[in-house]
Amino acid sequence: MPPKTLLTESLIETVDRWDGTLLGPSPANKRVESVNVFRSEWFEKHFATAHASMPGIWWGPVWIAALYLAANDARFTLVSAASTFVLGFLLWTLLEYLLHRFWMHHPPGDDFDSKLKAFMVHGYHHEFPNDRMRLVAPLILSAPLAVIIAVVYVLIVGRYYGTVLFAGTLLGYLAYDWVHYYTHHFRPTTRLGKFLRRYHMEHHYKDSESHYGISSPLWDWVFGTAKSKVAVRAADAAGEAALDAELIAAESAAEKKLTKTDKHTA
Repeated sequence: MPPKTLLTESLIETVDRWDGTLLGPSPANKRVESVNVFRSEWFEKHFATAHASMPGIWWGPVWIAALYLAANDARFTLVSAASTFVLGFLLWTLLEYLLHRFWMHHPPGDDFDSKLKAFMVHGYHHEFPNDRMRLVAPLILSAPLAVIIAVVYVLIVGRYYGTVLFAGTLLGYLAYDWVHYYTHHFRPTTRLGKFLRRYHMEHHYKDSESHYGISSPLWDWVFGTAKSKVAVRAADAAGEAALDAELIAAESAAEKKLTKTDKHTA
């Protein structure tokens, strides 16, 4: 983790106040969209943030290259490539679920360094869920993970199948990044879009210990985390209704923000 001398006072104060909770912004930050993390504006712009289009610019050519290499391999067949590609996509959805549930939601300790690590990994997103520039992973985070996945695939199943698996996983990752951005910053009009947005907002504002899947609820269904636990935690029906009201209020605030953005860009 970066030393305090590299961090902004706003970030340090936020981490100091943070109690490790990953359920909606704290009262002090409910009206705050973002804070700068690093003192260096240059580092902040080029390494700590990323526009939503950037994953496609970074990884689109890599995905095309992986497909090209696989298609020109002597072992290529449509059936083997298609089935392996789908498996690679599914493997990403599983990895997405496991990372989100067990790494990103690992509770921090009481000391500042432990809190800072947890906050930088995922706490920032729950504290400032509408920060447009920190919803997709910057290259400094996604590149090492991609290299590890590619190497592991090739070592386990060889170059051909590893390349196809990686292409499928890469598409799954792009779907994850863009679905995540979509659920926070777009107004869905389709049944699927509304479902995905509502599903993810429940994770943010109703029960952060469920609804871990973002691009798909598949593994939530498999591992029993697709249903909110608030029904068990709420003391009575009124408590459950209050939690629903908070979720509706959060969604309403997001809708108002989207409307303002639409008017500004019109």
